[in-house]
Amino acid sequence: TIFKDVHCLMPELTSFLCGRSDVQSCNRLVNTPFNIGKLRIASRALAAPMAGLSLPAFRKLLMELGCGLAFTEMVSAEGVVYANERTKQYYENNEGIQPHAVQFFTSKPDMLKRAVEIIESQPPSPLPLSRQGRGNNESPQKSAGIDLFDLNMGCPVKKIVKKGSGSALMKTPKLAAELVEALKDATAKPVTVKIRAGWDDRSINCVEFAKTMEDAGADAVSVHPRTRAQEFRGSANWDLIAAVKDALKIPVIGNGDIKTADDAQRMMDETGCDATMIGRAAYRNPWIFAEIAGMDSRAYCPHSKKEMVLRYVELLQESRDERHVIYAMRSFLSRFAKGHEGTSKFMTTVHQITNVPELKQTIKEFSFNSTL
Repeated sequence: TIFKDVHCLMPELTSFLCGRSDVQSCNRLVNTPFNIGKLRIASRALAAPMAGLSLPAFRKLLMELGCGLAFTEMVSAEGVVYANERTKQYYENNEGIQPHAVQFFTSKPDMLKRAVEIIESQPPSPLPLSRQGRGNNESPQKSAGIDLFDLNMGCPVKKIVKKGSGSALMKTPKLAAELVEALKDATAKPVTVKIRAGWDDRSINCVEFAKTMEDAGADAVSVHPRTRAQEFRGSANWDLIAAVKDALKIPVIGNGDIKTADDAQRMMDETGCDATMIGRAAYRNPWIFAEIAGMDSRAYCPHSKKEMVLRYVELLQESRDERHVIYAMRSFLSRFAKGHEGTSKFMTTVHQITNVPELKQTIKEFSFNSTL
């Protein structure tokens, strides 16, 4: 299988890509490790949290492909405090993802602190049987729980913003700093913040805002250099990432308009950022992380992407019933199969399938390498 730990190959891959044996001289490559606080991250290519898409099984798939860190979708601090069962599903780590990064949204520091204290008081979830040691010298493993907490200060969605959360916090830096301070008081884990360029073109304040987050105790800042008014329209202004990097001592993670592995490296080269965060492109084409890790698809058998798709089915089966597996795969395949020869007929068949064995067989018969 292609899904062995690709991170163990990174020194050799980095040496090859740089054309020299001294890996340390090439530490600006996107497929090399870095630290957030004391947490070691195996790759500088991270996956952005996306509501409705950051399923645990998908995040696990991204990590197996070479992603350094895949954030959960946004977790409501209030939902944790009020013991909402759906909220619990967002932050639990039943899949044994390591490192495990949870992203919060709220505008209430006291609620955030209580939420973290509740989560950290809970015992780690056991790993699924497929991940537990079975040899004579191996004992069953437990999930390491949560390794990093992130605060969302960039979501532009109206229902989030109207409560003072997400990108609305770009207008209230003092409150945003209080949230970081509350989170740092509640946990010894690294704390990161995801921000935007600003609220609109008249209030681009990401440099000052990021500095305030650093002063409040943040261990890293992720910058999506579009304003809230832009949402996802127009181009991401990478110059703003560079400006934030110049102003901060903590790691800066760049986000926006990364569509290929080359884009990820180019962002680091042009902005000086410490790592990259891939959003919509990761969900259209998770193979981007394999390319970044050095697993160039051309160097592997023509069925590698097919194996990846089948692996995702397996991961979904570990935690979901058959109906939800099929539903999730329909959503995924509508993005991933787009642009391939025969996609229309393939997707028509997928939408008619009602059981997993038939789904797997249909996937095996489709070519994920023949593009239009």
